[in-house]
Amino acid sequence: MPCSRASAAFGGLPETTSRPVRLAVLSSYTLAREALSSWIAGHPDFILLGQAASWRHLRELCARHRIDAVLVEVDTLCPQSIQALGEFRASAPLIQVVLAYSGLSPEGV
Repeated sequence: MPCSRASAAFGGLPETTSRPVRLAVLSSYTLAREALSSWIAGHPDFILLGQAASWRHLRELCARHRIDAVLVEVDTLCPQSIQALGEFRASAPLIQVVLAYSGLSPEGV
């Protein structure tokens, strides 16, 4: 996917950008973080700037780097994390949040 299309997919990045989309990954599961990171490594339109196991670590990571978007593994969105997601969005309104699903079933929705 060309960078302009990748940028448009994250909504908010200018179409004219030629740099990779800077990403962070959030999941409480090491395997999920590694899988998402591996997928990102295979796509030159993206660059992984870090992984986080908690919302606190994600905020610290975003404070250190200019993150464009975060991939949040859906299992991380337990009920208490819904408030943390809202707080994250309020503190970093320019960072796009993308939910990543490891699997989807009617029971999991």
